[in-house]
Amino acid sequence: MTSWFVVNIFYLNGLIPYELAHFGIFDMKKKLILHVGTHKTGSTSLQHFLLLNKDYLLSQGIFYPTTKYHPVGQQRLAYAFNEQVSPHLSGIDSEVKDVFDEFNRVVNNTLFSHMIISSENFAPGGDVSVIAKIKEFFFDYDVDVLIYLRRQDKYLQSIYRECVKLPNSFSGRFDEFKSPHSLNYYEIINSWQSVFGINNVIVKSYDYAVRVDGGIVQSFSNCFPEIKDSLEGFYTRSSQDNSNETLSNIALELIRAGNFSDISMAARGNFNKHIRHFVKDSGLDDVWDFELPSDFMNGFSKINKKISEDFFCGEDHFSLSPSVVGQSRKKYLESDIYGLYMDYSRDKQYYKTHDFKVFSESVARNFSIQ
Repeated sequence: MTSWFVVNIFYLNGLIPYELAHFGIFDMKKKLILHVGTHKTGSTSLQHFLLLNKDYLLSQGIFYPTTKYHPVGQQRLAYAFNEQVSPHLSGIDSEVKDVFDEFNRVVNNTLFSHMIISSENFAPGGDVSVIAKIKEFFFDYDVDVLIYLRRQDKYLQSIYRECVKLPNSFSGRFDEFKSPHSLNYYEIINSWQSVFGINNVIVKSYDYAVRVDGGIVQSFSNCFPEIKDSLEGFYTRSSQDNSNETLSNIALELIRAGNFSDISMAARGNFNKHIRHFVKDSGLDDVWDFELPSDFMNGFSKINKKISEDFFCGEDHFSLSPSVVGQSRKKYLESDIYGLYMDYSRDKQYYKTHDFKVFSESVARNFSIQ
């Protein structure tokens, strides 16, 4: 990055104009690191790290763009490529155009040698037509696509937790839950490779990153030696609210059972916090596994073996720890949990409120308690 630093020094000291610094003979083709998830592989943690350290990174020539449309990750940019109604965009053509225009404005007024863009919503299903639009948009960059994969059973449990906690929450049991995203990782990888090329797609295991590399940020920096020194030493832990905190399975089941109740979102949030404290204060052992059919992971064995051979030097990164698939270690009956929860709540101020009555009746009904 020496050439970039020289240009930046000249530019900051007024020795060369912006146009020459950005587009002139000093400028090299910029590198784009496009991190595309997948879902539930630590993307939020990586995005918070990049956001918290963006000023320092920029001083090293590494740009993590933030705009009014991209406060943490570049989610709206990802949805704009999909041209679909999303939680972040209304689907109005003019608004989609505004996302692209604002992004280009910020990028074109910033000097850098490397840019990092991160969103798990860039063509999450591997839609080749969307991926082609992404490549066209970044046609003048040298692009490396980075994809993290999570063992399918662990992903499914994680996305289930998220869906139960969301405002318009999923209320079914785990065995009724269907993945909102493709679990055929090999097809997704092939889609990105078909557009950006085999040598421009990097595939990593999230499970391996957590267990061996020391976390998603460390793993991310290991992928790119040219910027590793700039990233190391700045592994700032992001302060995230409790909405992204991992709940115990017992707490999650209480929240899920209460999702059927017709109470306000504010009241639901209060009960969710109350349940967290209940499980912690009660000292309940979290021996309550979500059950999957014993052949669930077997259905992906050929796909995962091929991925391990092609990207992980034959190492099986999909079975780093003993699988709990097909095992049931439920130490507590639902009736026991409900009884303990009601006993714990009796001395709370809202115990006699209408909201609590509605919420607790929903839990009892879905726990089949008379």
